[in-house]
Amino acid sequence: ALLERAVVQSPHVAGVAAQRGSLTLTQAKRLGERLTSALIAGRVLGSVAPAGRAFARECLKQAGVPVPNNHDHDHKTEDSPLQSWEELRRILAEVAAAAVAEIERHVSDCFDSSGKGKLSSGSPAAFMAGEVPDAADALMATVLLVAHNLLESGVASLPQSPCSLACLGGPSLLGYLQRWAKRPSWMASYRTDSLRNAAAIRPIVTMLMSKAPDVCTVVEMRVCMLRARAADDFYRQATAAEGGRRRLADARQEPPPSVACNDRGLPELKKNQSQSMVAGLCSANDVGGASMSRISSYKGGKRDKGRKSKTNAVICI
Repeated sequence: ALLERAVVQSPHVAGVAAQRGSLTLTQAKRLGERLTSALIAGRVLGSVAPAGRAFARECLKQAGVPVPNNHDHDHKTEDSPLQSWEELRRILAEVAAAAVAEIERHVSDCFDSSGKGKLSSGSPAAFMAGEVPDAADALMATVLLVAHNLLESGVASLPQSPCSLACLGGPSLLGYLQRWAKRPSWMASYRTDSLRNAAAIRPIVTMLMSKAPDVCTVVEMRVCMLRARAADDFYRQATAAEGGRRRLADARQEPPPSVACNDRGLPELKKNQSQSMVAGLCSANDVGGASMSRISSYKGGKRDKGRKSKTNAVICI
């Protein structure tokens, strides 16, 4: 409804919203939901927390995977045998790969083997809609940036995690994102052309720990966030400028504390260790997220204390 009103009120928005590529905005939205849900659903499967169970059901639904009748049961019954969580994770991995392959099919139409954009006429083009992206392009760029960081950080629960878009069948997708990263609108939103963006996944990690803390443990999520932050050039530069050199060194060099494993083979913390690690995970200033602290207007190592930066949740075409 918001987009429809904007189309009526603004000729520019109307032009941007008009479909010019092979993918409609509705198709792009559905593909994005399916991919993102398939990538994170495996993390919350098996949670006994009410919010975790509800979120798992919603993710399975969005991914197009039938919710097993026994989803809310923790034991086998004659009428409802427990479906293996591993089997569901395998199915979700297949769904994610299928979504990536479909996106790849649309994106590869505008790229040649060298990663340079092309139109049917042979002239350069960077996006599905041609030289100028349309609304489906903009939505897909955001989806792929999040998916890329979910995969590389290990937040996505796949058998081969950490993984990549290329491994899932999308060899052209990073080139597509790199074209986006060169646009002024991308730089205005993210303030970096790096595709490794810890802030893009920070809200998701926080949500996973909140809804399903029994299966999305602080230890596991902290490891993923440390991996994402260590790979994020802009995060490293900004935290260094903020006096965070020691915290950065910890993120890149120190392993998680040695802890005992529970019966699921996962690390388990004592109460005081958990509190300490939660602080380490949630207090750091990731750059770029809509629901987190932001480092204000990083400019060459100086800090502008008088203004806060904008969210990068939406890319202006």
